[in-house]
Amino acid sequence: MRKIVPIILIVVVITLLWGCRERVQYKDGTYTKESENSGYGYEKVIVVIEKGKIKSVDLQRLDSEGKEVDYDEWDGSNNRPNLKEYRIQLAEEIMEKQSTKDVEAISGATYTTQNWINLVEECLKEARK
Repeated sequence: MRKIVPIILIVVVITLLWGCRERVQYKDGTYTKESENSGYGYEKVIVVIEKGKIKSVDLQRLDSEGKEVDYDEWDGSNNRPNLKEYRIQLAEEIMEKQSTKDVEAISGATYTTQNWINLVEECLKEARK
């Protein structure tokens, strides 16, 4: 009997903590946000919510004329960050976590990736029920 009481207490505590976790529900739809055009280009995100969850995240870098950059040219060479890889990595992390919480900008592309994170957060704020 003495061994069973601590086990029951542990199960109760875990159940209570699990029930208190944050459950964010989003309104279904497609949400788009853009950063300001700095003259060198800007960032754009498209977030799709289905069944209350983040279904897809499209992270784009646009040139000053609004045309999406050629990511094959943004591969980490020629003093350009590896946006080809970073945009996929960041989008996957946001979808996995279903949030931007604890998602950090990627070193080497801090400005662009932080803009993407901020824009996704704006989309999610708009989508919150």
